[in-house]
Amino acid sequence: MFLRLARHWLVVLLLLIGSSSLVGCGGGSAVADAPPIIPTAPASIPMPVPPSVTTPTLVPTPANVLPVIPITIGDHTLQAEVVSTFATRAQGLMYREELAADQGMLFVFADDQLRNFWMRNTRIPLSIAYLDADQRIINILDMEPFDESLYPSAAPARYALEVNQGWFAERGLVAGDLVEFSLPADLVIE
Repeated sequence: MFLRLARHWLVVLLLLIGSSSLVGCGGGSAVADAPPIIPTAPASIPMPVPPSVTTPTLVPTPANVLPVIPITIGDHTLQAEVVSTFATRAQGLMYREELAADQGMLFVFADDQLRNFWMRNTRIPLSIAYLDADQRIINILDMEPFDESLYPSAAPARYALEVNQGWFAERGLVAGDLVEFSLPADLVIE
């Protein structure tokens, strides 16, 4: 009994330590009383879900409750919803039926880390651009609906920008391009 309890607490501790690594478009738990998300592992190592951990179903978040800012990349502008808390980043674009042509979602983090996104409960095919603290594109990846494999940043990222799949490619945007935006002054970043 003692070993079983100790193993349970070890799993909980490991989950808490790794919970900030996996976010976006279904990045796992998003409510305060829910269990933490499963930590990420290198792509070559499958990450099983312990039987004692369940991921709750999240309720769709209306788009109009999030701040929206203009984002400019070269000659191209889009309107992006801003998500900057654990709960809003974990929810991401999950459950959405569509995303308008020049809209996106900007994920804001408090620090620079290697990031991993997945597409759990996300119906829309998306492209993601990871950005550094200077707002330059690190790398761009296309993500498929409902795909729970990891889409990693190529270097530590402060931001991630999701748009409809192909948006970056159609405009010739690549790694190294500057993404210009100003965050709301009262934005809470967790």
